[in-house]
Amino acid sequence: MIVEMRIGETVATSRVIIEENPATIVKQLAKEFICEKGEPVTLEIEMNHEVREMMWFKNGEPVFGRKACSVESSGTVCKLQINAADYGDSGNYVVVADGFQSSTQLLVSEAPRFREDVQTTADVKKNNDIMLSIPFDCSTKPFLKCLKNGSPLEKNVKYQLETRGNEVYFCKRKGSKSDSGLYSFTIWNQFGEDTKVVNVTVKDVPEPPSSLTLTKLDSGTVSINWESPCCDDAEDVIGYVIEKREGVRRTFHEVAKRKLY
Repeated sequence: MIVEMRIGETVATSRVIIEENPATIVKQLAKEFICEKGEPVTLEIEMNHEVREMMWFKNGEPVFGRKACSVESSGTVCKLQINAADYGDSGNYVVVADGFQSSTQLLVSEAPRFREDVQTTADVKKNNDIMLSIPFDCSTKPFLKCLKNGSPLEKNVKYQLETRGNEVYFCKRKGSKSDSGLYSFTIWNQFGEDTKVVNVTVKDVPEPPSSLTLTKLDSGTVSINWESPCCDDAEDVIGYVIEKREGVRRTFHEVAKRKLY
């Protein structure tokens, strides 16, 4: 545009050039947005000019008409608001404003919780694999740690510990007596944590009885007393076998049995 000014015979001209700043988004949506279930959520962008047209999408579908969800445009700001986020609100959100777009991944979560019906004891025979699957509820993958009798698992012990879907999976190959104990599994995220304790018992051949004493000896009778094995699975003993070896022989042979059940 040319502007001309005349004063008498004097003429002055000037060329005026109007340059419009190119439209752009100056405040993008975060790449990922995590919120707790039940919290209000606000997603917004800001442009460098007043917004004329705006559209929000969730997983490729327009969000207009969705319950507990509203969109608004005020000046240079575009907003989408969710009153109380639920798991169903998780997804990919895209806003298109005046031909420009921005997107975010909304994840609705809460503190992970182990299910109440989880079995808290596990009995395994020696040399069998110790395998535990402990279900929990959480829409996102939580962090995980395991302690045995209150201490971290030994570094030289080979085991597998991971989350598979909505389960904690633990595996220790070829269980031995030393693997018996209280295993506490803790899962957590930024909203809270939960712990489940499982009592693992590895069954083995019981220890021999102790304090063997001869209480009676005559020509036809021998009476012997003993104490039960001092071990965790002593209650699983179902009987005792008494063997005898002649003084000049090398091997024992059975002379009596005592069944407890």
